[in-house]
Formats: sequence, C-alpha cells, structure tokens
Amino acid sequence: MIDTSFLDQLTRFNLVVNKRVTSNLAGPRKSIAAGRGSTFKDFRIYAPGDDIRLIDWRVYARTDNLYIRVKEEERNLTVHIIIDGSASMGFGKPVSKFDYASMIGVGFAYLALRDNEKFQFSTFADQLEIFQPRRGMSHLAAMVQHLNSIKP
Repeated sequence: MIDTSFLDQLTRFNLVVNKRVTSNLAGPRKSIAAGRGSTFKDFRIYAPGDDIRLIDWRVYARTDNLYIRVKEEERNLTVHIIIDGSASMGFGKPVSKFDYASMIGVGFAYLALRDNEKFQFSTFADQLEIFQPRRGMSHLAAMVQHLNSIKP
C-alpha cells in the first residue's frame, strides 16, 4: 500500500534534466533542435535558401558577411516511469521492493507535475500496462490507485 504523505517532503526537490528534450511540443525545456525559440543560441553563416528574415543586419554591418541568428527551441518534457510488478518485487516485510519502487515512481511523477510536465507510467509483470501521458493530479491519483491494486 502506497502512502502518499511523503509527497510533502518533496517540496525541496526539483526535477533536473541534463539532456536536451526531443519532444515535438513547445514548452519550457531546451531542445536539441535549433529553431524559432526565444533564446539566442548562436550565429551561423548565411546559406542560399535560408530565410532572409533571419539575417542579423547588425552583424553584417560589422563584418561585411551575412550571418543568421540561430535561436534555441523550447519543448515540453514527458517523464516515463516504468515499474516492475513481477513476483520478485514482493520481497521484503513490512514494506516490499515494489512499494519502494512505487513510491519512487510516484515521487518522480509528482515532481514532473509540479514543473507542469506530463508523465507516462507503465507497469509490467506478465504483461505490459501502459497509461498514456497526461498532466494533472487526477492522473497521479489514478497511478497510485493502479499501483495499490497490484500484488507482486
């Protein structure tokens, strides 16, 4: 049985992502793609076919070369949480390995929601159960309810 009272203790933690996001949806996280975001990334030399609206005319005035201002796109993050529900996770009394794994998964989901990110969770034992990515505390409550129904 998962006790969610520990979530109050997570207020001092943040979800830190060191890698850039590859999502297609716009959001606050840095993307691996250069594009039309709001954050300046770099200059690159103009190549035929580039949009002339992206030329930085101030740099051209200083260097006499055409440069494009490259911006960094910002994307949304989807946190994927996968929890093993097999019989081996039933080890341990009074709290099993499955309970600990579930609490860690719920903690990561809570941190993602607090940063207004989506999370997708999956459980597996004999078969894989996938719950679609969503935002909102109701999705977290559904996750806890599902995890409480699993008996490894």
